[in-house]
This record gives sequence, C-alpha cells and structure tokens, in this order.
Amino acid sequence: RRLPAWVVGVACGWVSVTTNNAGVLVDMYLLSAAATDKREYLLRRSCLLLVIASVKLALHVASGMLPLDITVLQSALLSVAALVGVPTGQSLSRHIPQRIFGAVTWSLVALGTVQLA
Repeated sequence: RRLPAWVVGVACGWVSVTTNNAGVLVDMYLLSAAATDKREYLLRRSCLLLVIASVKLALHVASGMLPLDITVLQSALLSVAALVGVPTGQSLSRHIPQRIFGAVTWSLVALGTVQLA
C-alpha cells in the first residue's frame, strides 16, 4: 500500500524545513562538541545528513513517487561515487589546519544565523 502524496509532501517538507533551519544549531552543537577534531565534526555531520536523506528517500519510495528500480540503480551509482568522494574528502581535510577549519566553519555558521534572522 502506498502512502498518499500529501503525507509524503508534508513529512518531507517538515524534515527539510527543520533540517535547514536547525542546521545552524546542529553545526554550533557539533562544533562545540568536536572542537578539538575536525574529522569528528565531519563524521557526525555526514551521518546526520545520511539519516535525514534516507528518511526522505524512504518516504518518496513508499509513496510510489520514486520507482524502486530506478532508485536502486541511482543508489548503486552514487555509492560508487561515494567510494571515490569519501577518501578524497578525507585526504583533503588532512591538509586543512584545524584552526583555519574552525574559523571558516564558525564564520559560515554565523553567516547562516544572520541569514535566518
């Protein structure tokens, strides 16, 4: 049985708005909790985004708005891209000093806060 489109729309809209508006607060929390290690911040942020995207994907598939066969194919292709992107990102992050990473990230958080106001 498929979920009605309006249920998926409301649920995905709520998740998106909550994620976008709470993103600044989540970043503040993660930066404070992982102030000594940028890798920990990146790991936690990536995991959070994976969970959010997975919930939205499941809702869209359950509604029938995304055909399962195409979704599986695209997921497989994106997984291959992630196998290249994740190690590349990890390698690049090793070359960014923690102080610069923290300063740039906190500046972007501040900019995001101003933009929400």
